[in-house]
Amino acid sequence: MIRTRVSRLVSESRRCPVPVVDEAHLPRTEVIEELRLLTNFEMDADSWLCLHFCRPHHPVPPSRTGGVRLADQRLAMQHYPNGLGRSETAPYLEGRLNLAGAPADLPLFEPAAIEAMYLSSNGIPRLINRIAHYAPIAAYGENLRLANADHVARAAAETAVRVPER
Repeated sequence: MIRTRVSRLVSESRRCPVPVVDEAHLPRTEVIEELRLLTNFEMDADSWLCLHFCRPHHPVPPSRTGGVRLADQRLAMQHYPNGLGRSETAPYLEGRLNLAGAPADLPLFEPAAIEAMYLSSNGIPRLINRIAHYAPIAAYGENLRLANADHVARAAAETAVRVPER
């Protein structure tokens, strides 16, 4: 199915499709293998497909096997962006909570919890999001309105957040 769509885009529209695979460290090996095989096809001796894998902000362990490792061998470029800085974490959280409709005058986290969130996530937005989702639930379980650093630590542990080294 993917091969058919890519072929049609190239032949009929003369466009180079760029499929974006989010959470590319999670798909089954068969899916990655199918995407890898797409890169084998060439048209007029030119590559006609560019894959964009979105993965964690740290290299995936080299112990992987199968199609994922083979796909990695074909990568032309890898970039692992840095996480947010310490001073960017609180505004990032405020912005995300604002988007979710949380009132600005009712904070969910103690200042120490925000610092603990930064340290637990190394500033990586996806990890911050996961921790920020579960820490208030831990606080609610104790009849507290504000999540503290202990709630953040428990949320990080319970969601299996592994902090990559910078």
